[in-house]
Amino acid sequence: MAFSESEVNLCATVATLCITSSIVALVVLFIQKWKLERQFAAFPTDPERHWFLGSLSKFTADEKELEWKREVVKRCVTASVLWVGPIRPIISVYHPDTVKAVLSTGEPKAEFTYSYIRPWIGDGLLLSAGKKWARNRRLLTPGFHFDILKPYVDIFQQSGSILVEKWKAACGGKKTSMEMFSNMSLLTLDSLLRCIFSVETNCQTVENHPYIKGIYDISILAMERFRFLPFHFDTIFQWSPSGRRFHKACNTVHNYSRDIIQKRKNALKEEAAKGQTRHRKYIDFLDILLCAKAVKKRRFDWDPSPMMTTLQSVSEAFTFLARKIDNATKAPNPNPLPAVSPTSQGTFSDAKVVSVVLPDPFPQRDPAPDHVSDHGGSVPCHCN
Repeated sequence: MAFSESEVNLCATVATLCITSSIVALVVLFIQKWKLERQFAAFPTDPERHWFLGSLSKFTADEKELEWKREVVKRCVTASVLWVGPIRPIISVYHPDTVKAVLSTGEPKAEFTYSYIRPWIGDGLLLSAGKKWARNRRLLTPGFHFDILKPYVDIFQQSGSILVEKWKAACGGKKTSMEMFSNMSLLTLDSLLRCIFSVETNCQTVENHPYIKGIYDISILAMERFRFLPFHFDTIFQWSPSGRRFHKACNTVHNYSRDIIQKRKNALKEEAAKGQTRHRKYIDFLDILLCAKAVKKRRFDWDPSPMMTTLQSVSEAFTFLARKIDNATKAPNPNPLPAVSPTSQGTFSDAKVVSVVLPDPFPQRDPAPDHVSDHGGSVPCHCN
C-alpha cells in the first residue's frame, strides 16, 4: 500500500512533534530535578535511593518499612529528605527543634500527601484552610466542651468491653499473640460512630459490613496508588481498575453517611414541627452541627479522618502497654496503685497504672542527642 506525499509529511510532522515534546519534557524534568537536588543538598537522604523511583520501593507498609525508617532516624538524627519518584521530595523531621520549626509555620497543608484521600474525606477541617477552616473550627468547638465529652466515657467503656470479650474468645484462656491494628481500628471506628452519629454498627463483631469494607478498601487503594508511580497521575489512576474500585468505595462510604445524616435531619424537622425536644444521655456531634445556624441551609458531609489518625497511635500504645503492664504492676512499690472503676468518668490522671505505663512508648524511640546539627537548609513552601 503506497502512501501519498502529504500523508508521509503528516506522519513525519507528528513524529517530529512527539519526539520534540518528549525531549522538552525530559529537559524540563532534568532541570527541575537539578534545582530540587541543590535545594535539598543540605539534608541527608537514603543512600539506597533509586535514580528514578527514589525511595518508593521502601514504602511497603509492613515491618520492613518500620525497620528501614528506624535506620533512617538513627543515621539522620534530626531530619532527612526521602524521594518519591524523581522530583517529589518528602521532608521527615525527628528532633524536637526541627519539628517545632515546621509546626510553627503558617504554611498550607501539603496537597500531595492528602490529595489521594481528598475524594473520601472532602474539604473538611483537616484539609480546609483560611476562612473555611475557621468556620469549620467554630462549628466543632462546642462539641469539645468537657460537659459534652464526659458522657462519652461510657461509650468508650462499652466499645472497650466488646473488644476485651473478643480478645478473651480469641485467646481461649491462653497467652497468645494477635494482630493489633485491625482490632484497634475497629474499636476506634465503633467509638467514633457512636459519638458522632449515635449509630451502632456492631463493626467489631460483624464481618463484611459495607461501610467498614469501604473504609478498608479506600485505605488499601490509597496506599497502592502511593506506591505505584504511574498512579500519581490522576488521569491514569481514575481509568485504572484500582481507581474505579476506589471511587466505588468512596461512594459506598458517602452514601452510608449521607443516609444517616438525612434521617437525622428528618427526625429533627419532625421534632421541631411537633414542638418536641429529645432527652438523651449525651449529644452527638451530628446534632451539634445540624442544629448550628451556619449549617441549617447547607449540605454537611462528615469528615471521618480522625479515625485514620487516631487508630495508629492507639494501636501502638496498646502494644507497649501489653509489653510493660506486668513490670508496672508487679514492681515493688510502698504505695500501691489505686484501682480505678472501668466506668469512672474521672480524668486521665486518675488511671495511675495507665499514666505510669502509657508515657513509656515515646522514650522507646531512639532518642535524639541534645545537640542539633545545623544542616543549613530550608524547607520550601508546599513541600511535604
